[in-house]
Amino acid sequence: MIAGLCWFAIALAIGFFLFEYLSGGAGLQMFGFLFGVSSLTVSIGLAHVVGLTAAALLCFTIGAGCWAHGLVPVEFGASNPGNDAAGCR
Repeated sequence: MIAGLCWFAIALAIGFFLFEYLSGGAGLQMFGFLFGVSSLTVSIGLAHVVGLTAAALLCFTIGAGCWAHGLVPVEFGASNPGNDAAGCR
């Protein structure tokens, strides 16, 4: 469960960084002093926003999986039908 909470914290930190990045201009920091708003700065900003959003969603998904796995109790002694059907014991 702790691992899930850590992944949630990482997703929250990436989300906070994404919010700060968007409120700060999202791409103007790199080439804005040379070109102003151009297709290059918009493309760089869009690539960063899409990448950070994907990273935050991935961290959130991993955190949800780890947390759910920690909440469900382990059943000892229960047979696994998938392994029994394959002949593995």
